[in-house]
Amino acid sequence: MSLLTVDDLHVHFIARGLDNQLRTAKALNGVSFNVEKGQVLGLVGETGAGKSLTALALLGLLRPPAKVVQGQIRFKGQPLGLLDGHASQGMRGKSITLIPQSPKTSLDPTTRIGEQLIRMQREHGEASYAAAHARALEMLASVQIPDPAQRMQAWPHELSGGMAQRVLIAAGLINSPELVIADEPTTGLDLTVQAEVLDIFKRLVRANGMSAIIITHDLGIVAHYCDRMAVMFAGTIIEEGPVGKVFEEQKHPYTQNLIASTPKQIALHGFVGGVGSPPNLYDLPQGCVYKDRCSKAQSTCSTPVPLVRFGPDHQARCHHPDQGR
Repeated sequence: MSLLTVDDLHVHFIARGLDNQLRTAKALNGVSFNVEKGQVLGLVGETGAGKSLTALALLGLLRPPAKVVQGQIRFKGQPLGLLDGHASQGMRGKSITLIPQSPKTSLDPTTRIGEQLIRMQREHGEASYAAAHARALEMLASVQIPDPAQRMQAWPHELSGGMAQRVLIAAGLINSPELVIADEPTTGLDLTVQAEVLDIFKRLVRANGMSAIIITHDLGIVAHYCDRMAVMFAGTIIEEGPVGKVFEEQKHPYTQNLIASTPKQIALHGFVGGVGSPPNLYDLPQGCVYKDRCSKAQSTCSTPVPLVRFGPDHQARCHHPDQGR
């Protein structure tokens, strides 16, 4: 049994326009994937693909006008939608946690770092203040923050971007969750600090037997830190498989263009990626959502798109996948 199963998830934004007519933006369209125990999944795609929205849906943090209209999310076999508010909140803070992308807006500017870490534990468990304090010191040391006792007394604005991101990792892992979702966890950091932060994150996830979802648009992060990858476009997962296999044998034209657009590939071959804008979520095309940007598009691409499997663990949603790669 998978730790997390997402099955045919649809999320719509339903709101009235200036003409007072209801309009529906189909932001997620049949998203399905699994996360196994101890596995790190990379959720990758361009801005607006639906990666962060998927995370919010998993955590039960969607707010109107966003609404789950179809599908199911199961954690350890239990549908999350069946949990009451109290149980859902407890699971979010303890069994499933989020590391957001912006420490400067995620940390409470009015509370010292140590008190925030202590509060996170005591709100989701029965730890004494002394035990929570000791655990906070332990976690700050584990993310390689020098002089943890002194940093416990620091205010968020006194931390550098790299240090603040390490505090967010400590906060996300402090209750020993079974699944941690990291949403663009190194946004705005230089490459050296980014690598240090991600190395720490992966080491702690592996050491504690956790599962993780890393949401990113950076294929380098996926290549170095993930076991599997799911490629998203316009609210749909269009290819999924082991990282090595997808990089070596990508089947979907969008995945091929995405990988061809990395700096290394552009330096070797020039820019060969597809052009154009993402489809209008208020008026999605029939059939394949990528067809207007795809050089392989044919008339059949306006019909429902099949899920084509390439062995037991690699699949793509495409009428004309690259069978020869």
